[in-house]
Amino acid sequence: MTDFVMYTIPGKPPALQRARISFRHQTPYNPQKELQLIQRITLAEQHLLRPMFKGPIAVRIIYYMPISNSSVNKKKGIAEGVYHSATPDLDNLIKMTCDVMQGVLYANDCLISKIKARKVYSKDPRTEIFIREIHEKTSK
Repeated sequence: MTDFVMYTIPGKPPALQRARISFRHQTPYNPQKELQLIQRITLAEQHLLRPMFKGPIAVRIIYYMPISNSSVNKKKGIAEGVYHSATPDLDNLIKMTCDVMQGVLYANDCLISKIKARKVYSKDPRTEIFIREIHEKTSK
């Protein structure tokens, strides 16, 4: 993946959750605020002092989902590298990742012009992000 800068967020990839309403104060709140902050700090540490990416941006994301040791998974033949076809949904994973990258790697996720993502099983759960600015012209 030439020209791409790689970032890794360790741990089970989280999907974006909807905002919740506090019944006590009847105000909305983000149930993943702390998790997003931790992930932003992780990305910022890897990004160091490089400038933010400017648009248009191409992003590739690989979600390495955990493999449980259940007998059901063993019967299904789930192993390292096999595509993950259970929840969480890929689009919710992507939205969470794009929200976390915003303000750290780029100013606004509207700069993303091209995205490619997949989720596979792994014994080492993590999210790998490859990002680069697009400089070439697109063909019609």
